[in-house]
Amino acid sequence: MTDDSPRPPRFWYKKKRYLIPLILIAILLFLHLPNWPVKIEIGPDTTVIDGPLNADGTVNYVAYLDGEHGRGVTADNNAAPLLLKVMGESMLNDKNRSETLRRLNLDAAWLTAGPHFVAWEKRVRQPASRPASQPAPEDAEPRIDEDQENGPDLNEVMEKLDAGEVHADLGQWLKDNEAALETIRQAAARPRYYLPLVSPSDPPLLLDCLIPNSAKLREAAKALVLRARLRCRQGRLPDAWDDVLTVHRLSRLVQQESLLISQLVAVALDSLACDAGRRLATRGAVDGDQAQAALKDLQALPPLRDIVDAIDRGERFFMCDATMMLSRGTVGLEGMSGGVAQKPSRMERVFANLDWNEVLRINNRWYDEMVRAMRMPRSAQREQAMAEFHRKLIESMKLQTAGAVRIVLYRLGGWPTRKLLSRQIANLLMALLMPALQRAVDVHQQGLMGLEVEKAALALACHKARHGRWPARLDDLVGELIKEVPTDVFSGRPLVYRLESDGYVLYSVGSNGRDDGGLNDDASQDKSKPDDIAVRVPAGAK
Repeated sequence: MTDDSPRPPRFWYKKKRYLIPLILIAILLFLHLPNWPVKIEIGPDTTVIDGPLNADGTVNYVAYLDGEHGRGVTADNNAAPLLLKVMGESMLNDKNRSETLRRLNLDAAWLTAGPHFVAWEKRVRQPASRPASQPAPEDAEPRIDEDQENGPDLNEVMEKLDAGEVHADLGQWLKDNEAALETIRQAAARPRYYLPLVSPSDPPLLLDCLIPNSAKLREAAKALVLRARLRCRQGRLPDAWDDVLTVHRLSRLVQQESLLISQLVAVALDSLACDAGRRLATRGAVDGDQAQAALKDLQALPPLRDIVDAIDRGERFFMCDATMMLSRGTVGLEGMSGGVAQKPSRMERVFANLDWNEVLRINNRWYDEMVRAMRMPRSAQREQAMAEFHRKLIESMKLQTAGAVRIVLYRLGGWPTRKLLSRQIANLLMALLMPALQRAVDVHQQGLMGLEVEKAALALACHKARHGRWPARLDDLVGELIKEVPTDVFSGRPLVYRLESDGYVLYSVGSNGRDDGGLNDDASQDKSKPDDIAVRVPAGAK
């Protein structure tokens, strides 16, 4: 351009200076246009099941699981009404009480009729004017003073009983609960256990059903095993075994519920019974007929439900239901909604921009792979498969240092990176869930081996009563008392059995997979500590 050429107007240079920034701002605004809402797609790779549906088109998992759980239940075969009569309102909360009673065709008076189970805390914390021999009424205010506040809980009472010390209030507490424990025994003899899944939210949420009503049964189960141990000391072995068997049956009832948390309650109940049964077999001077009858009772029980089934179904459904809850963007993350739409938090507004179908697909694929690893028959194989699963999960999300950066970048990228952000969030959610699910499988396997050790201990007691000596090997029990020597799921080998002077030690090597010689540090979850599941009959034991 020569000096004589016409020049563009001066304002053109000013506009050109701002043109590139304006274009960049326009592109950024375009990328961050509000994301269109994602409609949940119904299908096996997203929702797993296709109904029933809520009004917004999402799956009603509460109704599905409740219908599945309640199929075939009648007033005569259901143990839940009797257990509600005993435990009263403690098994229900304010949000689900009236609807639960309505579905069971019960009225509110059913919960107050009794006989009621008196909690240990109400027994030892009584008003100062009340005699120690008189139980506190249900509505009594407990007296909290320094002595009572520091009084032992039931676990401490059980530990002291191991050392031969019987708490002064224990006998009276059990006597106060005789009628309630008898009703529990009658309930445990029934074949079904159905408490409706009730959610006050709209749409219904499995989150509302997360705290199991059955958890309240744990103290009643402790009362039964404590009474069994006292009866064993008194030589009332059939009565003692009846209490132990009642707790085993309670466990089989609770495991009929759908969610994983209920399965863990069932394992906890069965572990209490197994411990009491092993004590009866090794310290109760049980005769051969009594030991064989108890062994047959155990062999006739339904097997403990595979907890991986609960993870694959109930827990997977919980994941799907929680994903749909977050996709609505109106439910608080801190807890139950109670049917009231809440203002979305900042975190929920981020979640509202996700492709929730992609989240469901990713997490269902992770669940498929995790369940395959958890179904490995041996503990070592399962741990190896789960370690590989964890490595792939971490690798997929680059969690080490880049995971958080990726999430921020994907978030800044707007709708073009929406699917990438959704995948990253899905992987993160799965990484947070996995440790608890893996721990649940370990707890279940420990429960299974505790039951096998209890059966073997009863078979050994029967053999000793009949032959006057302990067998040289567990193989000597096969045919007469057991079908085969139990395999330890933690080692892949038979249970360890070793004669020691006039007694024996019998054990599973526990979840650390290491033979600790029958030792167990009950207070520790550290796998470097001994965790064998054992019974030991000292020298000279009968």
